[in-house]
Formats: sequence, C-alpha cells, structure tokens
Amino acid sequence: MGIKRSLVLSDLHIPFHCNRALDLALSVGDDLYSDGTLDEIILNGDIADFYGINQHGAKDPEIITSFYDEVSHVRKFLRDLRSRFQKSKIIFIEGNHCYRLARFCNKVPELSGILDTASLLFLGETGINFIPYAIYQKYQVLGTKLIARHEPFAMGLHCAHSTLVKAGGSSVIFGHTHRIQSIYGTSFNGTTIEAHSVGWLGDKNQPVFSYIKGFHNWQQGFSVITLIDKENYFIETIPILDQGKFKRCMFNGYIYDN
Repeated sequence: MGIKRSLVLSDLHIPFHCNRALDLALSVGDDLYSDGTLDEIILNGDIADFYGINQHGAKDPEIITSFYDEVSHVRKFLRDLRSRFQKSKIIFIEGNHCYRLARFCNKVPELSGILDTASLLFLGETGINFIPYAIYQKYQVLGTKLIARHEPFAMGLHCAHSTLVKAGGSSVIFGHTHRIQSIYGTSFNGTTIEAHSVGWLGDKNQPVFSYIKGFHNWQQGFSVITLIDKENYFIETIPILDQGKFKRCMFNGYIYDN
C-alpha cells in the first residue's frame, strides 16, 4: 500500500477564524493532495462558532454577525473545501460550539427532529461525513487505532498528559483546548500510546473571545498524520508562528508563509 495522509484542522470558529492561519494549513493540504497522499481531511470540532444562538448570557454588542451570516460563511467554507479536495474524504466532527444548535432546538420543541448540524450545513449534499457530538465520540484516523475526537478526556494545564492517563490505553488526537501539546507513553503490553492537542485556527483578537481575562494561552496549529502501512503512522503537529509581518509554518522541510 502507498502512503496515506490525514490533515487535521480544529477549532476554526467560523466566521471568527484566522484567514492567514487557515490559508497556511490548506496550502499544506494542497501539496499533499497534489502528490496523491491526502486521503482524508478531519475537521475536528468547532468548525462553526454558532455565537448567534449562544445561550451563555447576553450577547456582546460589538459582535454584529447574525446567525444567518455565520451559517452562510460555514456553508461556503465547506463547499469550497469539497471543491478543492474532490478526491479526499472529509470528516466533520461536531464540537461543543456546533452543538449549541441542538441545545437551542431543545428549547423550541417545534424544531425537534427537523433541524440539526448536519442538515443545516448541507453535509450530506457535499459528501461530508458527520460524527455527532457525544461522550463516546470517536473517529478512527485512516482506519487505525488512533482516535480523533473534539474534546480531550481531561482539561487543565497539562490536558494531553491527563487525557493519556484517562484514555484507557488508546491514542487520541483532539482539539477544544486551543493549545498545542503532545505526549507519548507505553501501555502495559508494551505498545506506544500518545495524546495530541492540535491547536486552533481562530483569531484571538475577535471580540467573541474577549471572555478570556489576562492573555490567551492559545497556539495556532494543525496536524498531519502519515500512515505508512496498515497500522503504523506518524503524527506531526505543526505550529503556526507569528514572525514579524509573516505567519509561518514548516512542513516536510519547506517553510510556508503569508
């Protein structure tokens, strides 16, 4: 079998995403697609923000984007992604922000069973696979034992380590924390296990993120998983750095910037 790769993008929070960071991640995707190795793209949660139906207190008057506009932006992103990577599988893992729709519909009984994230974003029409938000949410990356899910199994400063401890001998790649962390361990039977937090692709300067007091201990990034045979893979988590007037990342020995 030939090499297969998975591109993992998490926490865009469209339309409050960072265009420059997202462009860098997709440029890496373009190169993988061109060499025929990009088997799948995993949208690992909180691709949409759904701020317009957020029920956590009063809305910020500085945020004038309507829910209709939010949905339109996300639909356009997904259509463009499907058109750009026509031969790759795309997996949409629902995050807690997208799940705001289900919470909203629970308070409007007339919408029960009619409206959900997959139908609202036309995922079926665009050929995008949907993994719903759930306690036992998981997607097996490239058919391996590596589990992709939106949320870690534990939060806190050392979320990757705590998740590895609680993962029951599984390897996990996740989003939600907006931080980049990786840790490796060895299970009782001698196999390598790992946990990776992939960072995020949002824009911390957007007013929607002003609930953070002090500073944002968040890092922009994404991951590439390379499958070399039926089960063996390597994970590269790629930070996106602000370097002067450029945002930059490095993959496969090449510097991407904009």
